[in-house]
Amino acid sequence: YCDDTNEPLAEYSTSLATIAKGTAIAKALREAVFAQLGFTLSAGVAWNKTLAKLASAKNKPAQQTYVLPGMLGQLMRLTPFRKIRFLGGKLGGKLRADDAEIDNEEEQPEPENGPDVMAAELHRLSVQELSYRVGTAAEWVHGVLRGVDPSPVVDRSAVRSLLAAKNLRPPIKSPRELFPWLGLFS
Repeated sequence: YCDDTNEPLAEYSTSLATIAKGTAIAKALREAVFAQLGFTLSAGVAWNKTLAKLASAKNKPAQQTYVLPGMLGQLMRLTPFRKIRFLGGKLGGKLRADDAEIDNEEEQPEPENGPDVMAAELHRLSVQELSYRVGTAAEWVHGVLRGVDPSPVVDRSAVRSLLAAKNLRPPIKSPRELFPWLGLFS
């Protein structure tokens, strides 16, 4: 068995080889897009879609991040649970229902969305406790907080959305400052 996982060494080696191949493919794709279109991309490589998305967000812009099986605990300690796909909205709000118990702190004024609760902090919740908070989604939440997500990667041929964004520093304070930007983005 490998030190940081409960996988037999042969399975762990297969995981490493698969992650290495995925990393090489992601690098080649990022380089091809940059060479042909001039766009930079970030990529995440892991053994499932949720972890790959979390990894992709860790080193932006124009970099890639991979997650090996023994790195899962560290990733979850560094990731606010609301960054996990589907836990940022209503479902995540249900998980936050008992923050005092999760954070073990006295009540204090919180920022707009409350303090960040890391995914690893929710590991102590059993499926039964999660069921009380999130109902029928408890098994899925329990798994995804531990890096288990059976959701398939769906191949898409048509672009569903395109985003263009500009972070304006200093912020716009009047309509007069806004109009040139509206012309640029339209």
